[in-house]
Amino acid sequence: FRIMLGAGLIKIKSNDKKWRDLTAMDGFYETQPVPNPFSKYFHAAGKTWHKFEVLSNHFVELIAPWLLIIPNLPREVRITGGLIQIIFQGVLISSGNLSFLNWLTAVPALWCLDDAFLMRLFYPFKTSAEAMLAYSTAIGPSVGRPIPLARSIVSIAFAALIGKLSIPVIQNLMAWRQMMNLRSTV
Repeated sequence: FRIMLGAGLIKIKSNDKKWRDLTAMDGFYETQPVPNPFSKYFHAAGKTWHKFEVLSNHFVELIAPWLLIIPNLPREVRITGGLIQIIFQGVLISSGNLSFLNWLTAVPALWCLDDAFLMRLFYPFKTSAEAMLAYSTAIGPSVGRPIPLARSIVSIAFAALIGKLSIPVIQNLMAWRQMMNLRSTV
């Protein structure tokens, strides 16, 4: 979430007008740090396509990350958010854009895909209803059982620690002069 949102915010808040006038991708593939054999085809796409790329980038980096963390969203919305991130990273990987980082960024989105969704991929003969039934049967015994006190305490402690450590990061994300790769001292 923070990687994607931070990347989107730094583009919007930068003084680089190319992200605002949707021309950022016009020359990007010629100048990117790690081109690959497909890069020339991405570059050869027309200006309309490049504008679509920039708009898609803004959507995926500024709006879609919220689908990953807003609580109580329907299962389908969470899966859609995960797939948007995975597909976006796949496109970036195929274009040659810092592929190692894109692989690392795609991994957390895999957590949005639950067992019932993945079961349909690996067992295509199963219907969605059968996959959901198998999934709910597997987790059924744990539903309704009280959470042990020790686990609740540890969960609350971790949430508090993550919250405290996130304060300088959030302050940097929201700052008008956001610093990329800023190391915050705690």
